[in-house]
Amino acid sequence: MFNPIELFILMWAVIGPLKPTVVLASAASNSGASEAEVRKIALKAVVTAASILGAFIVLGEFALDMFKVSIPAFQIGGALVLLVFAMQTILEDPERAKQEGRSISLSPNIAIYPLAMPLMSSPAILILIISLVGESEGFLPLIPLIVSTTIILVIDYLFMRNCLRIAKVLSPAVMLTLGKIIAILLVGLAVELMFVGLNSWGVVSIEGLKATG
Repeated sequence: MFNPIELFILMWAVIGPLKPTVVLASAASNSGASEAEVRKIALKAVVTAASILGAFIVLGEFALDMFKVSIPAFQIGGALVLLVFAMQTILEDPERAKQEGRSISLSPNIAIYPLAMPLMSSPAILILIISLVGESEGFLPLIPLIVSTTIILVIDYLFMRNCLRIAKVLSPAVMLTLGKIIAILLVGLAVELMFVGLNSWGVVSIEGLKATG
């Protein structure tokens, strides 16, 4: 469906470190938290997100079978969710996001909500994972998904544990603006996922579209 580079960009746009880092840095700065407290929260958030994402990778196909949802339907639905997610990111006001981060109190619970979910394991990425798992035949095609997820979660942890230092160099507005640039790429990938689903139903021909283009 996606080549490894497209998949990595897609995963980065949805579960990358930009939003979690901004939220944690704002909350930590507002409460005067120490770097040790921030590191504990960052680790808990990443472990929680990894557990959720891992469960969906393992059980994604079972979920499709249980709810009797076809893979093309899930691909089209997932593409719409990803498209909405991307548009929200593009249209999001950086100053408002910063204020929302400040309004969140720093406690161990912040690791689960909102850091682990919905920021690092949002409905968009969960739907995408189930779509990719349903499309794959066997374990080998899932290796790029697993590798991309693992690398990005490690990067998320490194960013979040150093969020106070990063915030001194890059303002939240700059980081969220970078996220908007990546979200523009996500729009294209979401449309591609939608055409993959329509192609599976025979509504359109991807090969025909490529030939026309």
